[in-house]
Amino acid sequence: MGRGYQIHDEGGLGYRWDDLGQHGATISKVVGYRHHGEALQDERFAPGHDVALAREPENPYDSNAVAVWSADGSLQLGYLPRETASALTPELTSGEEYRAFCLWEWVDKAHDDRRRGIRLLIAPTATVTLVER
Repeated sequence: MGRGYQIHDEGGLGYRWDDLGQHGATISKVVGYRHHGEALQDERFAPGHDVALAREPENPYDSNAVAVWSADGSLQLGYLPRETASALTPELTSGEEYRAFCLWEWVDKAHDDRRRGIRLLIAPTATVTLVER
């Protein structure tokens, strides 16, 4: 089961995740979180929470690696997938301000209500506003 935020324009029209690229936004899963203990269960990675993206150009496995951290930088969740990180590297190094936050989570309601995965929204800061309805 999933829960989180929907994406709408200023007029209230919804966007499909697949259509966000034309607006400069990216939806991305996070990989490698199994290597970071219980980080996925931390409330700092619940929908609506900002996260920090940190490029790792010295990463021995991928010079375009982008790590996903809690907004305060104290807990690493994992990484953006290789393809996503590679595509975002020019934007993240251009100096333009980007905002990344947890958009959606999948939980196992049938067993233990634990978070099984998340999706991030990554977009130019000026284009993102969270509105409670």
